[in-house]
Formats: sequence, structure tokens, C-alpha cells
Amino acid sequence: SSNIAISGINRWQMRKGNTFDGIPEQVFDTPLIADPSFSLHSPLVVRNWPSGKEGYTQWSDIMLFNPNSDEIRVKFSVFHEKEGKNGVPLKEFTKTIPAHGWLNTYGMDEWKNLEANYPTSEIKAAVSITGPINKPFVGMSRWKLIQGKDSHTNPTISTIDTPLLSLENKLFYPLALRNWPSGSAGLTQWTDLILYNPNNEAVSVSIDIRENNRTSSSPQSDRPIIIAIRPHGYYGTYGTGWLAIPRAEPESGQTNANVSINVAGIYGIVGIARWRLVTGDTATGHLQSLSDTPLMGESKVNEVAFPLIARGIPTGMNGNNLWNDTAIYNPSDTPNTVLFQLYSSRESNNFKNGSVLRIFKQTIAPHDYLNTYGLGQWHALPTNNADPVFSQSSLVIQSESPVYSIERMRYLSVPPPNNCQKKPLGDADCNDEIKPTDYEEWGEEFGLTTKETIADFDNNGKINLDDFEIWRSNL
Repeated sequence: SSNIAISGINRWQMRKGNTFDGIPEQVFDTPLIADPSFSLHSPLVVRNWPSGKEGYTQWSDIMLFNPNSDEIRVKFSVFHEKEGKNGVPLKEFTKTIPAHGWLNTYGMDEWKNLEANYPTSEIKAAVSITGPINKPFVGMSRWKLIQGKDSHTNPTISTIDTPLLSLENKLFYPLALRNWPSGSAGLTQWTDLILYNPNNEAVSVSIDIRENNRTSSSPQSDRPIIIAIRPHGYYGTYGTGWLAIPRAEPESGQTNANVSINVAGIYGIVGIARWRLVTGDTATGHLQSLSDTPLMGESKVNEVAFPLIARGIPTGMNGNNLWNDTAIYNPSDTPNTVLFQLYSSRESNNFKNGSVLRIFKQTIAPHDYLNTYGLGQWHALPTNNADPVFSQSSLVIQSESPVYSIERMRYLSVPPPNNCQKKPLGDADCNDEIKPTDYEEWGEEFGLTTKETIADFDNNGKINLDDFEIWRSNL
């Protein structure tokens, strides 16, 4: 707890051996949970479920924490997701969690002995967990990729933790991909939605898809996808071609879009976006990597924060370094100016922990998104660690109206493309061009002597006439 708002993550690591400094095999960050709830849900529970990677299966467990000073009793209601039984109760049981105690379904008889709802002993289901109305709790779903068909005796290859979810009438996601290039030869990115209706009534759901960074002639879905989800039922987009927006060559068959989901009436649902990296250019390619991200409810805030932005931080994993990007969606009917404020989280000769690393603005068109992956100011963040050289910071995003944003974490053996190569020639805004707008940036910063500036073309810590001459001579 804190007397002012903070943000934080939990970093899970799988390392070789039994010491904290063993060689890392996998790293995954999960946001800390701000608001306990009286009722939590997961749209996807899998046991012995095929993964798309030969010889490997998917498994889920639930972990709950009771932050109250009294014990609580929670009820698990598990529902089929099999066609023909979608929404039919699979199992119900009650458990007690001590004061400030936790519960893990791993090894729990009621969880281990869920009735298989597919012929070859697979289980796919959804779960709702309810507790006392005056004692909220928190929880997460742990997904695991297992070598073989028994999560208790076979090795875990990969793990993802996703917070359990509360009901929302509107859901959003800024980055849905179909057959999208990954930067790795022969591998493509695919996104699917998994929705769950925990209500006792059926709901009508509208899914709107808009292409990101579109022009006036860009394609978008002709009409929303309208679906009905049964009481306690499930809907998944895998295999439906839901992101198939017609595009001209050479991008035929590729989609990069944002998604808005509206539930008719007063009811709420929950959902996740499942991202997959597969071989080839079809959704059924062999699985290489996977992650689940909660869909976002309607935003009512104009400020979000991320505690870790990494640009080239070593991981110890086969020479790969850690890189973060942020994707932001503007749901407004008007342009939305977004202020990026990055603060150093390292101590160096030029920066202190908490000092400004860089501040810049970007404007996002109505119902469009911004991805820092191609943003010059993002690539040109100052380094604040000398050996090895990298940049590590925290980020606060302030916007004129509410936005939705996700942070993407990638492990790369080579740095991502950098379009700020012309900075020493006078390219202040890092758009790969020397233009009058760069002069305007220089004019606003003239006389400053800080390291957080963007018009210090000779990189000497001062904004003066020398920088103007650099810009003028290359205009």
C-alpha cells in the first residue's frame, strides 16, 4: 500500500540450477493487481490440451490470495467450452483460504480430477470464482507448456501468468495481428480472442475491427462481427478468419488492427488476447512462442505508468537482450495528444535514479494507434548504463483523453531498426528527415544544458548555435 498511486510488476524467471544467479531460460512480467474483487473469472482453463507444438501440451492452474484479516470461503464454478456443451456446468467446489493466505489448484484433487470433456482426455473450460461480498481477493491463472501429457511428472517448458478478470461491458485491444511479420525469418505473428460470459443470461457481443495506421482508403471490417454467447459460455476466434481484412499486394493476407468489443445491455464479460508466433504464413503453423494478455475495460483515466522500459538490457539468454515497446490505442472521435515522460531507473554519470531521461509528444489520430516500435524518439533514448551500454527507465503516459495501452517485451539478438540515424545531422524529431520542424525543436531548447534534450546534435550536453549550424548545413 502507498499514500500515493504507484505502479509495479512481478518478474518471474525460470533459471538453471537452484540459485538466483543461474542462467535464465525464460523471463515473464505480470502487472501487480491494484483492485481486489469479490468475483473473478478466467476465460480459458486447459488440461492436457494440444499446443500446436508436437509433443507438448497446455495446462492451467489458478492461484488466489486472501488479503483480509479473516479467512474466506470461495466457490469455483467450472463450465464446459466444448461444442454442444458450451456453458454447461463441469464442476463446482468450495475452498477455504486462511487470513492473508493463498490457494493453488496445482495438486488439488478437485482440479486434478476435472472430468475430461474431449475423447482423448483433454479439458478446455472456463472458471468463475466467487467469495464473500465484503472480503475481496485477488488471483491469477498460470498457463504452462508441458513436454508430454502430465504436468506433475513432465518438465515445464514455458509459463505465463495472467491476472484473473472482472466483468466489463466494453473491451478493447490495440494490437491484433494476422500473418504479420515478426522480424525473424519464416515466423509470423497471429492474435486470437477468447471471450467468456459468466452471466446466467446469454449476451449479444459486437466486435469492431479497425486497421491501425490507416489512411482514408485503408480497408477495415465492413461491419461488426455479431455473436451470441450462451450463459456461462465461451467464444474463441481461432480458425474463424476473423481478422481477414482484404489488402493489396504485397500485404495481402496480413492484418494489423485494433479491436473494440461491446456487450449489449447491462451485462459484462471477460476476455484475453492470445498472441502466437508460428512457422510459415498460416495460423496452423508450428508454435514457437505464446502469450496471453487481458482485454482492457473502458478507460476512465488520462494517465498510465509502466515501471520498466528496457532498451538493450542483457538477459543472459543465448546473447539475447531485452527490448520494450508500447502500443497505444486512441478510442476517441478526435485526435489525442500523448505525452511520453521517461525517467531514468539507473545511476550513471549523466543521470540519477528518477531524473528525466526524455520527454516528447505524439498525436494519435481518431480510432487509431501508435506503436513505439517505429518511433525515432523512442529509439534515440539516451543510454544510462556505461558497461554494458543500454537504457533502462520508467514511463508515464499522459493523454488529453483516455487511451488503452499495452507493453510488449521482446528478446533480440540484434537491435531493432533505428530510424534516428540522422540525429547528428539535425534530425531532432527522428523522422529520418532534416526539416523546419527540427529548427522549431532547436528553438524551444536553445540555451538548455541538460542531457534530456532532443536538439543536441553534437551530443555535448548544450543546445547552442553550433547545433543550429549543424541543422542549417544539412537542410
